[in-house]
Amino acid sequence: MRIDLLTTELHVGGAEKCFANLARFLKRRGHSVRVISLMPRPNPGEDSLAKSIEDDCIPVEYFGVESKWQIWQLTKSLRALVDNSPPDIAQSFLFHANVLASMVYPQHNIPIVGGERVADPRRFRAWVTKAAVKRMARLVCVSQSVALHCEHREGVARDKLIVIPNGIDVRSMRPASEISSFAQRQLALPLCTPCLLFVGRIDYQKGIDGLVSHADELLNKLPQFQLIIIGEGPLRSSLQIQASQLRNEARIHFVGQQPNVLEWMRSSRLLLLPSRYEGMPNVVLEAMAVGIPVATTRAEGIVEALGPAAEEQCVLIDAWEDWIEMVERLATDHELASRIGVANRKRCEEFFDLETQLLLYEKTYQEVLDERAASLQAKQQ
Repeated sequence: MRIDLLTTELHVGGAEKCFANLARFLKRRGHSVRVISLMPRPNPGEDSLAKSIEDDCIPVEYFGVESKWQIWQLTKSLRALVDNSPPDIAQSFLFHANVLASMVYPQHNIPIVGGERVADPRRFRAWVTKAAVKRMARLVCVSQSVALHCEHREGVARDKLIVIPNGIDVRSMRPASEISSFAQRQLALPLCTPCLLFVGRIDYQKGIDGLVSHADELLNKLPQFQLIIIGEGPLRSSLQIQASQLRNEARIHFVGQQPNVLEWMRSSRLLLLPSRYEGMPNVVLEAMAVGIPVATTRAEGIVEALGPAAEEQCVLIDAWEDWIEMVERLATDHELASRIGVANRKRCEEFFDLETQLLLYEKTYQEVLDERAASLQAKQQ
């Protein structure tokens, strides 16, 4: 198959990691893959995913657009590319890529498989997504929760929806017990210092504003702990200023984007992710694979990821008193944390194997093309 893979960007993130894994997998399976990024190539130091794709000799087109107001420029660029070299099928990831793909590929009679990564509550996005999906053959959702959101909030026909969870290569990930001091060395802390770790985009969706607002209360209950925040986003500057005014500001570390997140995880007691809405966050699967607990919420896809152990790792969204109590319990009860960590890794091995999920994408593309061929044959008869 000749397959176009469209994404909004190739900066480091959960959806982008899945996208890069899919591109490399399809290339190894013998398909002709072309990657298209609407935004420019990430800067050096932030381009690990772009490098991984390019190192596999997969052609990448960067349209270099950085504003939503350039949609017509994007449309023109993609049309020219598809006119010159049409694929058999296209897969789009993320909202803007979904919209652009729906505007171009149907005009060339090329089927699209879209991707819905998060249950975004914004009404405008729901309206636009509904219009875009009408032109798609399938819409891949990362969790059953996201599929229900698409059906009930966005009006997507149920027969177009398919659930393919994020996958992770658990076997390549060493458990947390094998490394215990990476973060401490990076921050020049005593090697035995216990750490809490947040990893994600610094914006409202991830609940990081609430985490910083309640950081003093949390750290007062855990006087030996340090709080590490990995990521970039629109709220970083304002939250750093807010953190600098807290009593425990010396114990809060904003370290920006990091290329070796798993090493930070292995040297942390647990992952903090107080999200307000999600799809199936890849960082939760990474923490599960490493074998540490996750202090999170019942946002979309998270309970599906954690399974039976979700009861001990989730609270309701924005229930900060309950969340702090849960963090304290997971951080200080070593027997509980160890049991949950083992359960998390085992569940990851059983249900979220990377290759199994990627094979489902390939199977979906073949089904769509077979349906299309049968339809064309029926019309000719």
